[in-house]
Amino acid sequence: MSNIGRAGTQLNNFLKIVAQKTPSGWPSKVLYWAFLTMIQIRDALFRKSSSFANLTSIIKEIKYRWLLLPKALKKELKGKDIIWINAIGVGEWNLVEPLLKDLEKRYPDYVMLLSCPNKQVFEYVQRKFPEEHVIYTPFDIPSVVNKFFSRFTVKLLIMTETPGQIGVNFLEALNSHGGTSVLFNGLAMKEPRVGLMDMIRKKGYGERRGQAVFRSGCIDYLLMKEESEADKIITLGVDKSKIHIFGNVKYDIALSDISSEEKGKLYQVLKVDQNTPILLAGSVFSEEFSIIFHVYQELKKKYPALLLIVAPRHLIDVELALSKVDSKFRCFRKTELENKPSSHSPVPDIVILDTLGELKFFYSVATIAIVCGSFLPLYKGKNLLEPASYSKPIIFGRHMQNFASMAKLFVKEKGAFQVHDKVELIQTVERLLASEALRLEYGKNAYNVLKKNRGPLKRTIGVIDHILMNKRT
Repeated sequence: MSNIGRAGTQLNNFLKIVAQKTPSGWPSKVLYWAFLTMIQIRDALFRKSSSFANLTSIIKEIKYRWLLLPKALKKELKGKDIIWINAIGVGEWNLVEPLLKDLEKRYPDYVMLLSCPNKQVFEYVQRKFPEEHVIYTPFDIPSVVNKFFSRFTVKLLIMTETPGQIGVNFLEALNSHGGTSVLFNGLAMKEPRVGLMDMIRKKGYGERRGQAVFRSGCIDYLLMKEESEADKIITLGVDKSKIHIFGNVKYDIALSDISSEEKGKLYQVLKVDQNTPILLAGSVFSEEFSIIFHVYQELKKKYPALLLIVAPRHLIDVELALSKVDSKFRCFRKTELENKPSSHSPVPDIVILDTLGELKFFYSVATIAIVCGSFLPLYKGKNLLEPASYSKPIIFGRHMQNFASMAKLFVKEKGAFQVHDKVELIQTVERLLASEALRLEYGKNAYNVLKKNRGPLKRTIGVIDHILMNKRT
């Protein structure tokens, strides 16, 4: 961690103590929101771009957090019915895409307002939906959100998978102004940390933010992806009548199609031909780099032509990934490699994906897919459906709590392998590399699991139709 990062952590810890020792009234809240604003400025000053770009970016970000919108956007929103969609990461926004397209066709008179929590995702969403209005998820301050909802008509709020940074104050203000909230493809809780916000917000003092939102009873419709997730929020006191178990919408959106021409371009970027065996490790957390590189080092002894593609879960970890690679291997960033002419570029051993949103495309050229976030207990698994959509054999680790039913189904249907340690991971990759028939069998089965479980998106749209029709009458 940098000195700046350590200083921020120390300040955060200090303010936690202050918040715990003082009443939960306005002084502690003002202290917290002032701290958040300082953190936004600090982050901007140390981004790897020009100072002017940093300043412009941070001013925009702070304004959006406080719902100080540009005049042009205010004009667009004024007097219009609004559907507000909030999502945290790239995966969630890929989930939102088909829903958003359908809503635009069904409700052309509504304005779509999209919000997300950080700069990387903000820029990704702007690129992905250039015609939409994109802002940062606002601070959960009563006066700020009440002022916004008194001026603009938000008919529907859609939160993707978790409430994210949407808080109790935001939801109470929405409800008091006649809006309806929906949790789409719901998970019980994702937040692994307890931050300062959890100590000084309006309700649920000392709990995780997500727990406080569920306990508040402010969410009107909770469309949960599976029964086990519903059971978790029932224990928090959520009204059962608000809960609907619809299945995982990711099964509906994961079916992918990529042309031979597009695949050919990916091979050109990688500087290899279509006969090269490719091992792709997706959503790799920083603590998992050593596992993946050790496995590759062992496999390379038997399969010298094997190419490893690593997709870090967070782009900030790209440099760390590069530093972990043994110097005997030729390792390149993807952006570095694609700018090299093939005639002047050596064939890489390892390629690190270093731009947002490209993992799903590179799964199409993988021989075997390893889904990370599953080899250490901290992260509790990642989605298996993107490699399944390309009929790829899948391997994941023992820690899949966030995708337990999906993992169990894929293993049962022989669409994936679950391994328990590095030795078993090496052995499983070797089995698959040695047998094309086994790869084809598991890839086909993975694709069939995906196809059999489609339908939740249609049911979700049905609920939204019901909500918005009632608001028109």
